[in-house]
Amino acid sequence: MNPIVLELSVEKSIDVSVSKSTDVMPITIGMTIPVPRGDGFATFIYDQMSPSDEWVIDHDLNCFPSVTVVDSANNVVIGNVLYVTDKQLIVTFVGAFSGKAFIN
Repeated sequence: MNPIVLELSVEKSIDVSVSKSTDVMPITIGMTIPVPRGDGFATFIYDQMSPSDEWVIDHDLNCFPSVTVVDSANNVVIGNVLYVTDKQLIVTFVGAFSGKAFIN
């Protein structure tokens, strides 16, 4: 059986569904394809050098991205994310600490 190869060029994320029926059973593959920005998927890394309980993060991703925050020991920390614009967000925490935010 030859594999099915699907190539797409799109401006935005799309849902893709590919189906092939055989004598035995239908095979369906479904997936959502994120759109790369530039030459790959964009990730902005914000470095909070001094301890703070509010991180104001400016980025150039032109979207409302996902946010993962780690402290200086690389432990994931949960905060409240407020999207100010598609280029700025604020993350607030219960206590002050330094670390990094991975924005993508």
